[in-house]
Amino acid sequence: MAVVSRTVRAAALVLWAAALVLWAFALVLWAAADASAACKPRPKDLTAHLVAMPVLQALDVHSTQRFLRHGHREGNPLMRGFVQKPVALQYSVKVGVGVAQAFTFDAIACRYPGLAVWSARFLTVMMGEVVTDNYVLSHSFLW
Repeated sequence: MAVVSRTVRAAALVLWAAALVLWAFALVLWAAADASAACKPRPKDLTAHLVAMPVLQALDVHSTQRFLRHGHREGNPLMRGFVQKPVALQYSVKVGVGVAQAFTFDAIACRYPGLAVWSARFLTVMMGEVVTDNYVLSHSFLW
């Protein structure tokens, strides 16, 4: 049985999350096409996840920079080209992704609040795992 490194697992989780976000975006487009549906109020526990998404993306950049300084390499093939770019660009891209995710889940919550909450929980936990793995593998802390 092959041993899969934590970095490979984290990269697979990020790819799975990207697929989930694309699926959610398709759901938003489908829901927007049906304009006759009234918007339901946003679930209260969704707000924390909407705030956490851009924050976790920013922490991902910080932890990845620490990770790279310790001689490791970027595990996410979609972000590999960005790690050689200025850190400000990396933060812009990642926080932009987090804001787009939050916007998408907020739009889904209008019609499918349960789906939005559970999908946001899933994505928040996965990004938390990626950030945690980066800090643990680089043997460093936030400071």
